[in-house]
Order: sequence, then structure tokens, then C-alpha cells
Amino acid sequence: MVSISFGFGFDDLNDDYKLVRVTDVKSFNQILPKHVVYREVMVYSLNQSTWKLAERVKDPIDSLMVTQNGALIKNHLLHWLFSDSDHCRIGCFDTRSDKWVRDVPLMQLMAACKRSLGVINGCLCLSTTTTSSGILWMLKDYEAKESWIKLFHVTPLLSSHSFQFTQPFFCFPRESKYEVLLANVDRDGLFWFDIGQPYGRIKSVKRIPAFVGGCLFTESLVQIRGGRHIT
Repeated sequence: MVSISFGFGFDDLNDDYKLVRVTDVKSFNQILPKHVVYREVMVYSLNQSTWKLAERVKDPIDSLMVTQNGALIKNHLLHWLFSDSDHCRIGCFDTRSDKWVRDVPLMQLMAACKRSLGVINGCLCLSTTTTSSGILWMLKDYEAKESWIKLFHVTPLLSSHSFQFTQPFFCFPRESKYEVLLANVDRDGLFWFDIGQPYGRIKSVKRIPAFVGGCLFTESLVQIRGGRHIT
């Protein structure tokens, strides 16, 4: 069994765009089905047009939680969730040095919940969700554990709208400061949740194909070398 996740960042020290691939190869042993045999981190450099091995670790103590691609902060810091039987952590990979740096401080979390990382307004965000409700946390100060704040809480009232809050999409529309785009993965849909209303007004996104996954991007006037403009 293999778990793979990607992250894209910019190395401003070397003026280089980099694609990072984190791979966990897990055991097929039924006694230890989640045991990671080894973890491999590969980095692709756009300047050099080559892949290089950044890390290969045998029997890491935790496992990569593949909920989405790496969450990017400050253009060069990519983040992934890792967990073992006792705790969860946020690992940070620096595309400047092509190395893991110190973990991001994390608050105490519920044991039985799904977790997913994202970014809103340049701040790292973490969702903790169950089948009926969810909380979106934001790290206001990147260096301080105490700066995690509860951005909003999606209540069980969502069940009356036939939605299950399974994964955030971490996106605010340009015309609103209160609506956030959420992914209803189990039912193949996207919807807006209004954090400015007492019970969260829900508005489905119409005329889209079946939703499987997605990622956010930042528009730029600078074209990536070797890329082509898409209209």
C-alpha cells in the first residue's frame, strides 16, 4: 500500500519553482496494516529539470495523512499532517533547503475526527470534523501554539440540509468575508457556508461536474518558465 501527496512551492533563494512528492510505502501485514516501511521525499527542480532524493527514512514513527496536497505558507514552506496511534503533528518542509524543519505547534485535538490542512488569507488552517459537525481552526501567529483560534463551527444542523461536513475547501468569495467554500466529498458536491449567520446559511454550488478533489492557486503576472498561458 502506498500513500502519495504533492506540494508546490517557490525557492526564492535560488529563483526556482519546486514540486515536492512525499511517499509512504506501507506494510501489507494484517497485524500491522498501518506500519510504514519507509518514507521517501523527492524534489523536482524546474531550473534543473530533474528529480532528486531529499530524504529516505526506514520505519518512520508516524504515517502520512493524505487528505489533500501540501499546504503552502510564505511561498516556500509546505505542510503535511502525520499521525501515529497516540498523536497528530504538522510537518513542515522548506523548499529553500529541501529539508524538513521543526514541526508547527498544534493544539490538543479530539481523537475520533478527520483532519485536513489548508490556507486562508496566508494563515495555516486545520479542520477537525466528524460525520455530523466540524471546526475550522486558524493559526494567526505561525510561531505560537496559543494563537490557534476557532474560525467557525459547522453544527449538526447541517444534517437537515442533507450535507455532511467532510472536508473544507478553504476559500472565501471575493464579494464576501463570511462565506467559506466547503467540500461535501461523500455526496460529490460543493457548498457555501455562511459563518456570519447564527446557524450558517447553506448555498449549493450548481452546474459543476462530480467533485472528487481540488486545490487553490494564486494568480500571477509572471509566467513560469516552460509553462503556457491557459485561458
